[in-house]
Amino acid sequence: MACFTETSLVQQDYFKKLIADKEVRISIAVALALCLLLSLLALVWDAGAPETGASRLRELVAQPFYAQTFAHVVILTLAVLGMLLGLAHYHVRRDVAVIALISAVYFSGLLELFHLLTVDGVIVGTAPLADVVPLSWVFTRLSKAIILNVVCLAFLLFFRDKPALPPRTVWSYLAIGTLVICVIGFFTVFLLNTTSSVPDTIQQDAFLKRPWDFIAFCFYLLLALLIFPQFYARFPSRTALGVLLSLVLDLFAQLHCAFGADYLYGRHYSFAIIYKAIAYALPICGLILDYHHSHRQGIDAIRRFREAEQKLKNRLLDLQHSSAMHEQEEAERLSAENAIRVLDRAIAASSCGIVITDPHVPGNQIIYVNPSFERITGYPADETIGSGLDFLYGQDRQQPAAQEVVAAVAQARECRVILRNYSRDGRMFWSELDIAPVPDENGMLTHYIGIMTDITDRVRAEDEHRKFTAKLEHTNRELADFVHVASHDLQEPLRKVQVFGDRLRAKCEDSLSSEGLLYLERMQHSVVRMDRLIRDLLTYSRIGRKEQEFTLVDLNAVAHEVLSDLEVRIEETHGQVDVETLPVIEADSTQMRQLLQNLIGNALKFHRPDVAPVVKLSATTITKEIDSHPVPFVEICVADNGIGFDEKYIERIFTVFQRLHTGNRYEGTGLGLTVCRKIAERHGGAIAASSRVGEGSSFFVTLPVNRLFEH
Repeated sequence: MACFTETSLVQQDYFKKLIADKEVRISIAVALALCLLLSLLALVWDAGAPETGASRLRELVAQPFYAQTFAHVVILTLAVLGMLLGLAHYHVRRDVAVIALISAVYFSGLLELFHLLTVDGVIVGTAPLADVVPLSWVFTRLSKAIILNVVCLAFLLFFRDKPALPPRTVWSYLAIGTLVICVIGFFTVFLLNTTSSVPDTIQQDAFLKRPWDFIAFCFYLLLALLIFPQFYARFPSRTALGVLLSLVLDLFAQLHCAFGADYLYGRHYSFAIIYKAIAYALPICGLILDYHHSHRQGIDAIRRFREAEQKLKNRLLDLQHSSAMHEQEEAERLSAENAIRVLDRAIAASSCGIVITDPHVPGNQIIYVNPSFERITGYPADETIGSGLDFLYGQDRQQPAAQEVVAAVAQARECRVILRNYSRDGRMFWSELDIAPVPDENGMLTHYIGIMTDITDRVRAEDEHRKFTAKLEHTNRELADFVHVASHDLQEPLRKVQVFGDRLRAKCEDSLSSEGLLYLERMQHSVVRMDRLIRDLLTYSRIGRKEQEFTLVDLNAVAHEVLSDLEVRIEETHGQVDVETLPVIEADSTQMRQLLQNLIGNALKFHRPDVAPVVKLSATTITKEIDSHPVPFVEICVADNGIGFDEKYIERIFTVFQRLHTGNRYEGTGLGLTVCRKIAERHGGAIAASSRVGEGSSFFVTLPVNRLFEH
């Protein structure tokens, strides 16, 4: 009883699932409507029943739509076509439930072949045709119901899921089943046709016209209401839905035969054949829909696969990018760690004391000092960490530099100061402290870093240098004053010697011997040289005094004044001086005149015998880098065709009182080029020369266009 109740509950669940499927509800409704329409047509159709079955048979054969041969050939064709489509579908989906249903329909169609042989009279027996044909019909209809029941029960009892069978096994089962069905069908139909006593199959006056067909109806009803709904609920498919709908048509076909077919080949029997043909077509339609659905699923699967493949490719690209980013970050991290280690070693190895403080702690406490800080101050790290820098000031906490440090920390700015500090042993030392704020990536102040350099030796050296410079300047001033005074003091007795020499020559020239005249001439010549030497010394001593301020000087005007002063010498030597366009510079006009006069005068003086001197004065503008700033300069060139000199004496010609030739051949004191160098250096420039013996010389004076201190 409990088992029956459980089975009923399960059956109700299957029916609920079956009815809940909208596709199933619509399909069953359409099938019932079609069956009711055909049944109604059968009731109102008066075929005019013939007197004998043979005449009715001849009448139906004459009508192609209802011809038995045509109808059963169509059924057989549908069964075979369904089997072929089922095999193709199985190769695609491996759905054993579908191939099992199609096989059941196929085997039933094979049995219809033997019913067709009976109807067409191919198998001729002793029994009357009116009794053999209904029995053959019942055999085929009952066989189909039994085959479907067996297939469904086998799946329900033995398989929870669809088993996986290789296609070769399916082909083997089909071949064996086909052989068995053909043997059973042939011998059954042959037995029905050759038996001597065949029971009556049609009872025209009874309510149940054909009792044997009612038995088949009961099997179909059992299958439709009890077994197949469970099969469909467990193994749903459109093929199974087609079989379910075909059961509706099979039930109506059996109803027409059992209760309406009162004679052979009547209207109810004809409509039963129509129902049967449609019942064979519906599973094939479901199979085609399954195949189409599988095709759509395959297309969707390919699309999803391609989408998944594209997503996978994108994911792989993302992973590769992420991997590359990770590798880059790892490389950056390793590089940063290596940089930190290098920085730690560099800080530890630095000769400067390095200190880091925390501005967020009261007193701007020290949190790190390097070994050099400990060496400079004498304080170990454990005594300095946690305190401020002011412990180094000792009693000089109010020194201006210390107050500057406090102000810089308060304003979060950089500063550089020189402090008087005291080491742990009380020794005073000077330090240069550079303080800079350290911000984070958002610009917020996190720490201060200070770099301390012990400059005690430098301060002492600078102090000694200042003292020495002051002493040297004092000595230079005394020397310049001495030269100036000495020159003036020497000029007065020299003038007396020159005057008395001139008087001696004027009054006593006739009484002096030739040797006395020679002595007198040498004395006067020495006086002239001495006078020129004193004048040159005065000129040289005045250069460094900066007696005249720098102004804008037109070198073209200066050159023409110099040529006017040297006009007599140019005429005496038959020389030629070519002056190109010269620039305007900021300089001492008097010294520029002295510079050009000395250079052009030397070019005219040191000319080759019997060769008229040719002097060329030119200038070019150049640019030099001074403290990373471009500064315009002018390069003045004085070139001649004179005697020239060996370039190994270049430094010697610019030295005081140094001459390459004796005074007997070329007059002069050896101070001209020395004065030129001093003038060039005073203006922030330089002088250089190039020469070849016997070919001439070129002197290059480089001067800034503007005063250098302005840059």
